[in-house]
Amino acid sequence: DAEQEAATLLAELRDAGKAMTVSDMIAELPSCAGKSNQKVSALIRKLGTQVERIEEKRKAYFKAIA
Repeated sequence: DAEQEAATLLAELRDAGKAMTVSDMIAELPSCAGKSNQKVSALIRKLGTQVERIEEKRKAYFKAIA
């Protein structure tokens, strides 16, 4: 379900230890492989305050808050 998918995404983001765009997540994180940009964005929104949004050169990066 979505809760479990979001928890897995958060764990993988923590392991990555860096800020990533949604496209980077789809390319690099196993839990995001094959998912649409819209689906991954929805999972990030579900994580709320556990993820930090950083905007750089008009591009959104997301990083897990330890």
